[in-house]
Amino acid sequence: MTQEKLPRAKRRVGRPKANVTIEDVAREANVSATTVSRVFNGDNLVASDTAKIVKEHASRLGYAGKPKSTAKKMRAKKTTRIFITAGNDNTTPSDKIYLACAIHLAELGYNPEYLPANQLTPENLKQGAGLLVRAAKTPTEINELSKIIPCVQVFGEADDHKRRYDVVTYDNWAAGALAAEWLQQEGCKKLTIITPTNGAAERRAESFKIRAHALGCTVNHIKIRNHHTIELNAGREIAQTILKLKEPIDALFGFNDHTIIALYPWLSDYFKQHNTRIIGCDATSQLAQLPELQAASIDIHLNQIVKRAVETLIWRIDHSSEQPNTITVAPELVLPGKLSDSSTTPPEVEILQD
Repeated sequence: MTQEKLPRAKRRVGRPKANVTIEDVAREANVSATTVSRVFNGDNLVASDTAKIVKEHASRLGYAGKPKSTAKKMRAKKTTRIFITAGNDNTTPSDKIYLACAIHLAELGYNPEYLPANQLTPENLKQGAGLLVRAAKTPTEINELSKIIPCVQVFGEADDHKRRYDVVTYDNWAAGALAAEWLQQEGCKKLTIITPTNGAAERRAESFKIRAHALGCTVNHIKIRNHHTIELNAGREIAQTILKLKEPIDALFGFNDHTIIALYPWLSDYFKQHNTRIIGCDATSQLAQLPELQAASIDIHLNQIVKRAVETLIWRIDHSSEQPNTITVAPELVLPGKLSDSSTTPPEVEILQD
């Protein structure tokens, strides 16, 4: 019986080669191996044009990616967990910056989780892929955390050269100068600034005073002993200080919008009587939404800062050996009655009687 010969299989173009690695594809496509891995894992963080180039080179080389084992799938799922902490026990998950971070992380497919300051233990941190830290922690404290998990600080001080973590913030110096320039343009020559006694406030106050003096204005600096956000119940004490001044205030720069909101219930008539020009500085430009106050605000663009912080953390997870970055977002002047891209619902302000 004659054995029939089977036809030989034709060699297919693009047939997988045993020696083609993910590094080969990365080198040909001029991207990192991490980017190639993300393309084959369906990660939406890779730009469509980049993904197309990677797939073209992979097809030419015959690389089809590696199937994930169960263990690898579990690890991949675990790395989507991102912690967010304020660094102290005063901030809750309802904090506006925490919410903005959580929303942006969720939009990118990550699992944000609020981690209170008292739970920042090595055991807990090792369960996540990265950590977003609010400004409350000191550089030394965050340096210790960054030994355990990739860290990015949101609204932190960028001047510490010993830090080993990334900082995404706004230009605090420019904010003070913008405030002085607007008040001077409004015809004010005697300016007043109110700040608490902390590093960020001092830097903003210094730039405000330098710019004001350069524009031919005088500055009265009122310092208060409080944290960076002045609560409503502190407004009465500050108002009493202002009322004791020999000359009325015709131009006022509050450290942030909360400062003016805390003062407004006690000084609304005072502001109207003296036609006080008011400017604040905040992430939500709340003053610009109170038309009866006619106040301007320096918008520090919370949404942009949060977006850059999240993107930086995702990058840092894959580039832990790189030098720390400092990313600053330029603040913007918001004129009275105008809304910014960070604006939220205006707060309810009750007029209080002494």
